[in-house]
Amino acid sequence: VYLLRNHSGALAYFAKAIQSFETPLGLFDRFITEKGAHAKQLDIKKGGIFPIVHGVRSLALEQQLTETNTIARIQALSGRGVFDDRFTADLIEAFEFMSMLRLRGQLALWEQGEAPHNRINPKQLNNLERNLLKNSFKIVKELKSFIHYHFKLNMVS
Repeated sequence: VYLLRNHSGALAYFAKAIQSFETPLGLFDRFITEKGAHAKQLDIKKGGIFPIVHGVRSLALEQQLTETNTIARIQALSGRGVFDDRFTADLIEAFEFMSMLRLRGQLALWEQGEAPHNRINPKQLNNLERNLLKNSFKIVKELKSFIHYHFKLNMVS
């Protein structure tokens, strides 16, 4: 951790992984779903959970935090002034909500005798859940933008 902290280029390269997957929220807050075999579904882990976990992990490494739990890391980063109170609360809520949707979907698949995966169909959510998911993806976009600026990812090839 100490070595990484002193090499901002290595940390930036590490953080760049959050750009690996698009956030599945497009123009006018419409969900961007897959086509083909997984039509009308989106991968909640790639589009939402991974950017939070990895973005927070990147910041935690930079700050030399010892916490290993994502929520504890978010709180510790807030305590260090990296995130303000509003963003901290929103980020935790988004992470918990998307994790719940993912686990609920996986449990339903398991109960049906199917292999669990990370895809959900937003049309199978009620209106409140769809709105919460849209807001969660907006928080993910905000975090990705922060990480992009903070680590100057435009300078990393």
